[in-house]
Amino acid sequence: MEEILDIVDSSLNITGRMERSTAHRTCAPHRTFHCWIYDSMEKIIIFQMRGKNQDFPLMLDVTVGGHIISGETVEMASREIYEEIGIRIPFPDLRYMGRNTFTFMDNEKCILEIAEVHSYDIHGKNVIPKPDPRELLGLVSIPFETAALLLDGFIKEAECSIQLSPGDTSGLVAVSMDSFIQESRGYFSAAINALRSFSAGYASEPRL
Repeated sequence: MEEILDIVDSSLNITGRMERSTAHRTCAPHRTFHCWIYDSMEKIIIFQMRGKNQDFPLMLDVTVGGHIISGETVEMASREIYEEIGIRIPFPDLRYMGRNTFTFMDNEKCILEIAEVHSYDIHGKNVIPKPDPRELLGLVSIPFETAALLLDGFIKEAECSIQLSPGDTSGLVAVSMDSFIQESRGYFSAAINALRSFSAGYASEPRL
């Protein structure tokens, strides 16, 4: 059964309901949940590599992301963390980072998503993310500095660790600027800057 989404106005007031596929054809604004997983001590950010049958196949994206379906709260939508990477995190343990608007248009799609962005520091936590092969191809761990340089175009390519679905298979993957979803690169850079500040003990307020 296809997801039903709440359509919202600029103040996030609900103005209607729509099937996901229709919303993605018509630029009907709807809400999503994002969570960045990172390690403050190792200075690493984790990206998901999207599945072959997903939008933007094999591209790097926010660690966890999914739609807030009709009737859900943001807290309820945090279920996406367990669904995509197999770890349970109490919602109060997430750190709110702010809001990001994603737009994408081509000949077939017109997408307008408003993401409520959170983060979670796995340093010192007894959690091991396990990507669900139904949701994503794998998880790619990239040092903050390397990710920033790739997104800014200062380095062409870097070998990064990837944990593949299914199971715990791991290895290396070549990552370049083109590995990241083009329309989200500015958002990714802002997220990295915020997580670097959090890791250094700065910035108690949202940074996006």
